Amino acid sequence: MHKTTTKIGWQRSSMTFSLRSITTGKWLKTLHKVLALTFGIVFIAQGLTGALLSINSMMVETSPPNTTHNDSLTFGEVYDAVGNIRPHKHITFIQYHPDKSVYDVVLKEAQNSEKLVINSYSGNPVNTDKGTFFDRQWLLDIHAGKLPVAWLKPLLGIAAVAMIIVTITGIMRALPSKRILSISTRNTPAFMFSTHRSIGMIASVLLLVTAGTGVIMMFNQAIRTHVFSLMDHSPYPKPGLINTQGQLPKYQAEDINALAHAAIADIQADLGKQKAHNSSATQAQIQVSFISFPSQINQPIQVRMRQDNSWHRIGRTQVYFHPLTLKPIERYNEQHANPSQRFFDNIYPIHGLHFGNLNLSGIHILTCLLILYFSVTGVYLTLRGISFRRRKTRSITSITATQNQ
Repeated sequence: MHKTTTKIGWQRSSMTFSLRSITTGKWLKTLHKVLALTFGIVFIAQGLTGALLSINSMMVETSPPNTTHNDSLTFGEVYDAVGNIRPHKHITFIQYHPDKSVYDVVLKEAQNSEKLVINSYSGNPVNTDKGTFFDRQWLLDIHAGKLPVAWLKPLLGIAAVAMIIVTITGIMRALPSKRILSISTRNTPAFMFSTHRSIGMIASVLLLVTAGTGVIMMFNQAIRTHVFSLMDHSPYPKPGLINTQGQLPKYQAEDINALAHAAIADIQADLGKQKAHNSSATQAQIQVSFISFPSQINQPIQVRMRQDNSWHRIGRTQVYFHPLTLKPIERYNEQHANPSQRFFDNIYPIHGLHFGNLNLSGIHILTCLLILYFSVTGVYLTLRGISFRRRKTRSITSITATQNQ
């Protein structure tokens, strides 16, 4: 009886599939190359800006602390100082950066907003134009899709999805190779291809983590809504619009400082209840990260805090206050987070590999540089292959035409 054989990939088998036959299909190669070419420039931009931002973060954290002053200005003192500098503008946001010894202050007038960087000891504006290339805000705006371009953030999210697919297809293509971790020095293209494949396999987990968290950050709200719904967990507690009328009051320094102290006291009381129920619970140190002021009377004041055991750089614990009475109306304590909330709380630390006091930004810098390297070498090798095939086709056509003559 005649035995039927089927050719699959580069092997013959009796109606059986092998790992090599599945992973050497042309569709994998085509998908890998098409996505790499389509989003290559985005991958290069993300790898470069991500590396520069992480380098800046490490430079700031390793710089010597300011020892010329004993105490930093309080949020209230900064509020008053900025009010004297810009008396006709409404302060909407104050964030403290202890590692940089500055406050970021955002002001608004009509539809125009302005950002001031205030020295946390003198209360004077810092001239950020004299900073280094790495300090420029536009690096973060490009990397996080915060530029005033409606399609940029969706594009970066789609590019992150494409990076996941490119990484997975690269792994599937490399798995059947017997020289998966070997590096060839025969010539430049061979070296680029072998390092692209070998280092890509080694760094694949880091690439998938970086791209996966990037997707979540770019499509944050939509993904949160679906995850909270699927896991039957409530989203972050946030008060709705407040039923009150009138004009926003002009706060004084003591009001702002009282807000900061009240927020810390509220969370400490909540943690005290937790400790009463669980004797092993520890009392965390709490520091206010930022205060966000409403632009309308029916919106709450938000005070964000970081507990010393938090992975997040500025923490996720927050208390909302009534804009007139300055009484707390809602809180979110990250220590009580359900699995959905805890997952989203840690997206940023996982993406940047910076977990509270454990800073692995060096590995993140390496990952970003590898993304840059894989993008450049992948685009080069793909374009070189297209050019080679065209030259080969022309050569065969020329030979055929000569023989026919």
